Amino acid sequence: MDKEMMYIVDDQLGIRLLLREIILDAGFEVKEFENGKEMLEECEALKPAFVFVDYNMPVMNGRHIAEELDKRFGDEVGVCIMSGFSIQETDFKDAPSNIKEFLEKPFDVAEVKTLLKQYVS
Repeated sequence: MDKEMMYIVDDQLGIRLLLREIILDAGFEVKEFENGKEMLEECEALKPAFVFVDYNMPVMNGRHIAEELDKRFGDEVGVCIMSGFSIQETDFKDAPSNIKEFLEKPFDVAEVKTLLKQYVS
């Protein structure tokens, strides 16, 4: 059976590298993107099982990416929003239902592993 694909969308290389190691260690495939536009183009060819996306990025912010994924896939593709801001400081009123979690940076490795077990089969 093929491993499920996780996408990481973050303009910070360090965050992408840390998440990559956690996700690979958990037994999943992973692709990284610096912005949402690149990731959405990739979704035309390969639908991810779950997406970790930074809230505050150039080109498209995390909410816009989640909204676009929701239009394309509904709840089939779960999203975790990551941010250096608290959830109270971000705009999540009427957020799409595909947003499953919110991680404040810096996040704990154990939090990410728990999230993967909870939302990805």
